[in-house]
Amino acid sequence: MFPATASQYAATALNELSIILLNARADALTSEIPTFPYTADECGRFIDLLKCSKEHASNPYITTFVARLWVVVANHRFFTHFGEDHCRMSSMHSILESPRRKQSIILTAISKLLFDLPIEHREQLEKLWVDQLVYSAAWRKHVSDRVGDLLQKMTWIFALTIANILILPISYCPALNKSSIVLCLLGLCITFVLYQEQRRFVDTSGTVGAAYLDTRDTTYGFEPTAIVHSMPQASFVLAFFLFASQGFWMAFGDLPQRVLLPTIISVAVVLGLVCIAVWIALNPREKTYEGSETRFPAPVPLEFSIDSKDLPTVDCMV
Repeated sequence: MFPATASQYAATALNELSIILLNARADALTSEIPTFPYTADECGRFIDLLKCSKEHASNPYITTFVARLWVVVANHRFFTHFGEDHCRMSSMHSILESPRRKQSIILTAISKLLFDLPIEHREQLEKLWVDQLVYSAAWRKHVSDRVGDLLQKMTWIFALTIANILILPISYCPALNKSSIVLCLLGLCITFVLYQEQRRFVDTSGTVGAAYLDTRDTTYGFEPTAIVHSMPQASFVLAFFLFASQGFWMAFGDLPQRVLLPTIISVAVVLGLVCIAVWIALNPREKTYEGSETRFPAPVPLEFSIDSKDLPTVDCMV
């Protein structure tokens, strides 16, 4: 409010702020889950700005933006419990008690029907909402990824819809074909609605993200929202399965009855083996080292004989 009266503290505040931003930049460059509200690139630009301002540290205009940055630092320290024994070490580290979420059998059953796809979306939202804090950089990245993913799904579903319409006149089993078209249309509608919703949050701040997540955090957590966000992909998977089944019947449906059944059984066995092989390749067993004969050498304790009276207090603490 009165920057001219703080000129005697301006140089000290500016130098300490530069060191804090250097530390925050290093933290952001060496960690994927830093707690500082600014990214490494933003910290770098602030550091360059402060370097140019050192010669004019007592100027009220310089004092004003230095104080503004200090407000951000002070706010960050408050929410991370800076200097306390239970401080927040990463953006994924929860230091507050969170309310227990209710479990719904209906929501769990719906999630299973949707191939457990809501679990991934729910975990993404929970990572953004640790202790009801939202970091702007993480929020912007999440929204950008969601918008790109929805555009990609919209393209895939639209292409599958066109393919279903093209084979409709020659369809061997129109019921499968029409069911696939209905699922595609459902997926397109939901995808378009979600795209319009998420597009509004592109390049918004963490405050907007916190308001959005707060309204979606129900007594059942983010499970209802996650189910809605997983419906486009689930509808595409089901529609594609029906489309593939239609293609199978178009390829083998005109075979004689005595040949059709053995052919179906053979193809089903081959496809089952392929699916099992793919699942094993994508889900390898975790390595276990129990019972291994390899042993690491025990650490050798180091003994120091230093007279603490000859050292400053800070060196003794270190």
